[in-house]
Amino acid sequence: MKSRLDFSAKVFFGEGFFSKEFHDVMVEKLNAEFYRQTQILDVNNLVHLSFDLNFAYISDISISNTQRLKVSIFVVNEGFYCWVVWKMKSNFGNPYRPFHSNIDREKFDMWFEGLPIEKIRNKYYEKPPSLSFNISGYGFKVKVGHIFADGMFLKIKANPIRFEEIELKLDKCVVAWNMDCGKEGYNHGVFHNSNIESKDDEFITYYLDLGSTGEDGIRYLLDGLDEIDDIESVEITSFV
Repeated sequence: MKSRLDFSAKVFFGEGFFSKEFHDVMVEKLNAEFYRQTQILDVNNLVHLSFDLNFAYISDISISNTQRLKVSIFVVNEGFYCWVVWKMKSNFGNPYRPFHSNIDREKFDMWFEGLPIEKIRNKYYEKPPSLSFNISGYGFKVKVGHIFADGMFLKIKANPIRFEEIELKLDKCVVAWNMDCGKEGYNHGVFHNSNIESKDDEFITYYLDLGSTGEDGIRYLLDGLDEIDDIESVEITSFV
């Protein structure tokens, strides 16, 4: 199953703006429409559709019988504005409002208007960044995803019995780095925030605000993890 265009309108508008029924149909229709226009089937957690309370919502029933919602589509680290537009098919009356719950998906069309297809494709297929230090010498496989901001994740595949040890090791590394940095006059940056993002049967995901530690900070954490057995892989990414 291919990954889907990721978004949750309720995060931005609250529970009352979008009904569950409208939201679910919107997810289905916009995923199909995004593929139709861009031919990108597997978005691979690199494409996110964002809504904001400051973006426009326009009800244009009297003139063109359409509803419009301005959105931004983030591809990796770059955002592109466009419109989500929907309109009832012939003879089905006024278009659904986002809060309507009695939704028949067959009665209306929904599409992206003004989607910058070429820019989105160019950004999506852009070569991911690489790290300047050697990542092949660790006792686990290191995968580098898209790193574009201070905030990043270490998605660690390991034996679950090692999860607590991994968490403690990373916490100790962050504290030790910051203490050493303070002794040296803060000349190589500090980690700002860190915490466990999630755990499941295979992965423990650790969030880090790298601050200005950069690649040196990443390498320090990987060196720490290399002291632990039963780690299969570590993915460095800005998305989970």
